[in-house]
Amino acid sequence: MNDHRSAPRRERGAVLVMALFVILILSIAAIALSGIASTDTAIAVSDVRQEGAFYAAESGMSTGIEQLSANINASIAAIPVTNIGTGYTFRSGRLTDTSPQPLVFVGEQYRNGYNAAEGTVYSPAGFVFYQYRVNATGSGPRNARREVETLAEFGPVAN
Repeated sequence: MNDHRSAPRRERGAVLVMALFVILILSIAAIALSGIASTDTAIAVSDVRQEGAFYAAESGMSTGIEQLSANINASIAAIPVTNIGTGYTFRSGRLTDTSPQPLVFVGEQYRNGYNAAEGTVYSPAGFVFYQYRVNATGSGPRNARREVETLAEFGPVAN
């Protein structure tokens, strides 16, 4: 009868050890999953900031295109740092520049006999189109920065 009572006592400790082992495994899995979720969240937040910086740079590019005119000196004026929302700015220049830079006059392109619009006179002397390179950098929170560049033409300008 002694043997019958002693066997269940030895098994009681084994059940406790197994339960603790299962809890340990589940805890490790929960910690690993929370780490993955935290990393995914940080990546998503960084992507949102980078996308905001890209749209800020596009705003700078649009501002640069809007200032183009037949006056080359006015057209190449640097676009100052401009705030466009909570933590987002744009300026002219490349990503590596430390301050706003002027737009670049690339050159002229002549087009013979170009008719500017309906109702205008055809000019056998042609018209000229001014070409500019517009670089703009957008910045956002936590050093999010993006650059865009485009080649734009202004014209026609009478030859």
